Amino acid sequence: MRVIYARMERTMDDHMPRDEYKLPPCLLFVDFEKAFDSVEHNAVLRAMNDQVRILQETMRESHTEITLFERPLKISMQRGVK
Repeated sequence: MRVIYARMERTMDDHMPRDEYKLPPCLLFVDFEKAFDSVEHNAVLRAMNDQVRILQETMRESHTEITLFERPLKISMQRGVK
């Protein structure tokens, strides 16, 4: 741990003005494998379905509007990032 802390502190000193945040550096280790051990697959699928539904609603009637010679022209957006 001391080696990691020393390397982290040296890197931070090189990239940040000293005492900029007036907080001591700290480390956080997250065991993602264990964090997701107890997640139910159905809960993940429901959450993903909600996200897909939101994206579909957002993209359903997407359009852009431009004005040519003082006449607005509404263009339906069929692809691309919105």
